[in-house]
Amino acid sequence: MTFLRRMFGGRSQDGYARAIALVEDGRLAEALPILREVYAADRASPQGSVTGYYLRQALVGEGRRLLENGDHAEAARTLTEATGHWPDYPDLQFLAGAAACGTGDWDTALGHARAALQRNPDYCEARLLEAAALQGLGRDAEAAGSLDKLLESGRRVDHELVREFARDDPHAVGDLPDDLTARVRRVAVGDDAKRRLNEAVAQCRAGRWDEGLAAFTELVDRYPRYPDIRAKHAAALYQVGRLDLAQREVEAALAINDRYRSAVSLHGLILAERGRLREAAHALEVAVPRFEGTIGRHEELFLAYLRATLALLLGERGVCRELLSGWNDLGRQFARAELLLVACDDLDGWHDAAQRRLDTLLEIWTADAEMTFLRAVMLLAAGQWAAVEAAITHWPGGAGNGDDARPLLLQARLDVSRGREPTLPADWSEAVGVSGPGEVPAGTWRQIAVHGLLLGGHYQAAWDEIQALVADEEGDEETGRLWLRAAAARIAGEPELLAHPRLEAPRAVPDAWVPELCCTLRRGGAADRAEALVRSRARVRPDVVTWSWLSAGFWLAPVRRWIA
Repeated sequence: MTFLRRMFGGRSQDGYARAIALVEDGRLAEALPILREVYAADRASPQGSVTGYYLRQALVGEGRRLLENGDHAEAARTLTEATGHWPDYPDLQFLAGAAACGTGDWDTALGHARAALQRNPDYCEARLLEAAALQGLGRDAEAAGSLDKLLESGRRVDHELVREFARDDPHAVGDLPDDLTARVRRVAVGDDAKRRLNEAVAQCRAGRWDEGLAAFTELVDRYPRYPDIRAKHAAALYQVGRLDLAQREVEAALAINDRYRSAVSLHGLILAERGRLREAAHALEVAVPRFEGTIGRHEELFLAYLRATLALLLGERGVCRELLSGWNDLGRQFARAELLLVACDDLDGWHDAAQRRLDTLLEIWTADAEMTFLRAVMLLAAGQWAAVEAAITHWPGGAGNGDDARPLLLQARLDVSRGREPTLPADWSEAVGVSGPGEVPAGTWRQIAVHGLLLGGHYQAAWDEIQALVADEEGDEETGRLWLRAAAARIAGEPELLAHPRLEAPRAVPDAWVPELCCTLRRGGAADRAEALVRSRARVRPDVVTWSWLSAGFWLAPVRRWIA
């Protein structure tokens, strides 16, 4: 429930939390009325987006349960509701069609089958549904053709349905199986392989990685030509950082079916994670034309986000903008993608435009602490101190919750900007906040502490701290300026120090050079050096947005969470 609390401001007793708790407890029928009401009230909002996800899960789960219990009419109503909200999901179309088959509504079943096949022509289960519906309508010749197309698609991936319908000659009108509807129902309810696959996924999501990966290995051995199993195995390996094995598995999935969209996206992610950004961008660019006319809008947007992220990291900001230019209301649909455009504007020096974009985003995503922080540090850099104070006062979830140290960092930076001694944590030699976005590194506090010591006239202590910071961190331009101020203050009081010990200023790439240098390194295949350079800056100045924009981890880490 952590994500929910962050999203909705921690209101653990409201309808959202109750409904999602019911879904997670498997009490889907109880959750549905609440989810329907919330989703109908404001489906375009961030709350509606999250609620929609859980509504879809509840409708599918309840629909499957009703199918398994033989209540086809109610299952049809439940699953048709899902397709009404999300018509571009082929799996939903198949399930709704399976329920319609059970009621004998062949025309509706055929419509659902063809809607699914329009989005994925190689969807074997939807082809079976099409054959069953055509048989029910007395169109046996067309049904026979559907089964032949099923075999044509299924043989490419060694689909289990091929073993059921395999034959040397094409299917004929007089020898069609008479139990196609029963087979559709069995597939919709789920067979043993699907159950085991779902169990393996559930084990991984629950953090039982050893069990889940062992189950995946067994499934891959048993079904080596199932791209879905291979791709999900690759995703699990990706989550635990076993990138070599993950890449091998996802490439095996693509060798079986190069139009498997999830595998294509995952392949790009793995290549990017390994620092092979140009290769990742090329792989996605080559794959996209294969999906023309078969990809849903959500998947298309996700692929656009991945490609735009790679373009940004490679310094191709025009390409990044072009990839995202065709989407209306991007901020509501996919806030992270709109944030890419904020980054493009800011890196190109269009700071006012970047600020306006971010302001608009926060009018929608009011409870997002990360975007609040990014906006606040941009305001701080622009000298809009009153607006920074307002951001601290109205911090999502409260500025003093102890988990998120960023409000404290903003206050300390605000003090320094005004020439005041900053208020620091009790132990500023350590990182503060919980691990993750809300944590502020120790190097940041040490740098701010040097400001305070210099302002207070504690020159020896300031000198000691800046020397320790230079020894521990690569540093940035501010580190160099602080070193110079501390050295000058000491030498003013003790001129003999000029000769002993010898003074050597810290060396760092100028901040203005870093963006182009990072992009050059990545274009040249040295992405690890680029990321290390950005991390060294972020360890002392996480409140400079440039270091977020240039970090591959900033853009790709959320994707890892999304596919978890």
